[in-house]
Amino acid sequence: HTLINGMNVFSFAISRPPKSVEKFLTDYKINRDTDIDYFLIHQANKMIVDRIVKKLKLPQEKVPYNLEEFGNLGGASIPSLMVTRLRKQLMSKETTLLMSSFGLGLTWGTMWMKTKPMVMPDIIGI
Repeated sequence: HTLINGMNVFSFAISRPPKSVEKFLTDYKINRDTDIDYFLIHQANKMIVDRIVKKLKLPQEKVPYNLEEFGNLGGASIPSLMVTRLRKQLMSKETTLLMSSFGLGLTWGTMWMKTKPMVMPDIIGI
């Protein structure tokens, strides 16, 4: 069987992603205020997302959120933000996104993406 130490996972989730984002911005000389339209943070739970946003000093309007609507979607949480909260924006103009995700296996990743207008089908049902 598997044993998960919840406090260790929580500590990891509120410390590693902000460090990863800060290092990414520094290494690639990306200005958080002018070079990024939205920050998409993996949505494990609201307390974790709020802590990450606070640590990174991100403006709330640049951090879409849909956890209250869908719960923790695991690896689909960032794509779900794209199709539910940013759909019109992503379909109509170039958009720059910084995405940060972390997982229960104590893994993490940060990615920066500049999009062209996208084609996005409607969500059929959830």
